[in-house]
Amino acid sequence: MPRKPAHTRPNKLPVSRPFSSSKRNYGGKWLKKKTDIGRDNNRPKTRGISFGLVAGRGQQVEVISHGAQVDIAKHLALGNVTVVDFYADWCGPCKQLSPTLEQMARTDPEIALRKIDIVNWNTAVAKQHNIHSIPQVNVYNRGGRLVGTVVGVSIEEVKRYVAQAKTGG
Repeated sequence: MPRKPAHTRPNKLPVSRPFSSSKRNYGGKWLKKKTDIGRDNNRPKTRGISFGLVAGRGQQVEVISHGAQVDIAKHLALGNVTVVDFYADWCGPCKQLSPTLEQMARTDPEIALRKIDIVNWNTAVAKQHNIHSIPQVNVYNRGGRLVGTVVGVSIEEVKRYVAQAKTGG
């Protein structure tokens, strides 16, 4: 005689239960402990991503947008050279360029790095700034004027524009 399904047997619990109820049994406690590993309960709770990342002695490195429109002029570090990096997490060349730009900002107190994650080609920020190829790096002088734009992984060209921006370029 075939067995009846669990949901039709009166003394049997259903197979699927909400996760919260499964936390109450011994196995659920073990699972909860496993899921809490690595969680720092002493750290203040924050919502979302912390965008400001202090970069050692230099200026602040900031991710100022994740696909949303952004007014770059509001994020320029006037009095310092500002490097704006348009990138995406899935972009290999961006991953290659990013550590070098961050190192420049960490070691040179006259450079501020602002990062804009375009997320994909159809986001508002990509359309707003007419981004068709990444990585794209814009370099602004101390007064906030665009000195040059570099498309691709050309750190020498970025350094040349930064030097030009420092001299007033």
